[in-house]
Amino acid sequence: MEFSQIVKRLEEIAEKLETEDVPLEEAMELLEEAEQIYKKGKEIIEQSRKRLEEVSKEIE
Repeated sequence: MEFSQIVKRLEEIAEKLETEDVPLEEAMELLEEAEQIYKKGKEIIEQSRKRLEEVSKEIE
């Protein structure tokens, strides 16, 4: 899953939870999905940060 897809899905989940009367079980499932997606996004950001640091060191 690409970072842009992660952001889009998190936005969809947030909007659904904010605007719809979601049953508790479905809300819990959506929150669990959001947590997993968030973790993937965080990993992508961390990998990108490390790569930028490496490139910066190579340039210096």
